[in-house]
Amino acid sequence: MRSGGIAAVTSRAVAKEAGVPLGSLSYYFDGKDDLLEQALLLHVDEEVTRLRAISDALAAEDDVDPGFAAQAFTEVLREGDLATIAQFELYLEAGRNPALRAAAARCFAAYEEVVAATLGAIGMPSPERVAPLFVAFADGLGLRQLAAPETAQSLDEGLLQLFAGLTAGAVTPPR
Repeated sequence: MRSGGIAAVTSRAVAKEAGVPLGSLSYYFDGKDDLLEQALLLHVDEEVTRLRAISDALAAEDDVDPGFAAQAFTEVLREGDLATIAQFELYLEAGRNPALRAAAARCFAAYEEVVAATLGAIGMPSPERVAPLFVAFADGLGLRQLAAPETAQSLDEGLLQLFAGLTAGAVTPPR
C-alpha cells in the first residue's frame, strides 16, 4: 500500500509482501476492511509509542521551551513520508467506508492524548481542549507538504508558531 495506495491492497499482494500463504490472510483477517483497519491501528500504535517518548521526556523537564517541543515533534513527523501518505489514504477511505471509522477515531484520540500531555508539559492550561485542533493543524500542514511542498509553510516553523501561540495564550479554547 505504501507505494500503490489502497487500490493496490489485495489479499494476494499482501500475502506476497508478507511472505505467507494466501490462505493465512483469511485466517487472521475477515477481509480487506479488517486488514486496512488493523494496518492503520498498528501504524498508529507505533507512532504513538514514538510520540509518547517525546511527551514523557518533555513532561520530565522543569521548564519546557515551546521551540524545543516543536523541534522534537518535527523530527518525528518528518520520518517516513510513505507511511504518512498511507495513513492519510486510510483516513480518506474511512470517510467513504464506515467499517474503518472506529479505527480512524481511535487514531485521532491516541494522537490527541499524546499532544495534550505535551501541551501540558509546556504550560498550556486545559491542553485536552486544544489537542484536537493541534492534531488537525499538524495533519493539514503535513498533507500540504506532501501534496504541494512549494506552497507549504515549513513544518518546523508551523509547529513552533503553534506551540508558541498556544503557550502565550494566543488561542483561548471555547467554553
